[in-house]
Amino acid sequence: AGYFAHDLPIRFRNNDFQPLQKLYPPPTEAFSTLPVLASPQPQQAPQAAQAAAAAAAAQAYEKAQAEALAKAAALREAQAREEAVRQAAAQAQQLRLQQQAE
Repeated sequence: AGYFAHDLPIRFRNNDFQPLQKLYPPPTEAFSTLPVLASPQPQQAPQAAQAAAAAAAAQAYEKAQAEALAKAAALREAQAREEAVRQAAAQAQQLRLQQQAE
């Protein structure tokens, strides 16, 4: 059977060793002569899935990067507005002090 000699002793269901020829009487066929039951899967499906996953990951990265840039720009604008309000308040305070001094 297959790559083994027919007289190879083998343990089978008990403590006795029996030759393969007794367990599997002729005609036996080599494994290489048996038909292939399942054909190998094409490699295109995993590659397509990997390409789709890579494209989705790239899009997600670009979206996250754009969101981070938008948040940073909004933060800079808010800080600039706060600074403008502080400067206006400081100028108003200086004008009040000048008017009181006159």
